[in-house]
Amino acid sequence: MSNPLEQAQLIRQLFAYIFDADVSSVQANALHCVIGTIMYPLGYWLLLGSGWYRPPFDGWLWGLAAFVIPMGAFALISERPFLLVGDNARLSLMILIGHVLYGVVLSRTYHALRASRGSTTVRNQ
Repeated sequence: MSNPLEQAQLIRQLFAYIFDADVSSVQANALHCVIGTIMYPLGYWLLLGSGWYRPPFDGWLWGLAAFVIPMGAFALISERPFLLVGDNARLSLMILIGHVLYGVVLSRTYHALRASRGSTTVRNQ
């Protein structure tokens, strides 16, 4: 039996609850990978690139949001406990740390690319 904290299991429960659809574990894992590698950085780029949102700890906050939204709201929608803490508090904490670290790496990469792009522009002038 799979762990309810596995991203595939959470996605499968969410799809079953909202769309009354059964997706395979392979499809759910693929969806998680697409969201994490394409949609997540794209959303980050759009939000920060717009100039609307620039807190000093944006990577930490972005990673926290990436944890709270799926593990909080989506877990409730799929009839799981909020943040899935229940009997899995330690594993839930590890997932939080992973998402925050990913947000920090994404933030640092984004800002490094912007800085290098800006410095290239200055040298060409």
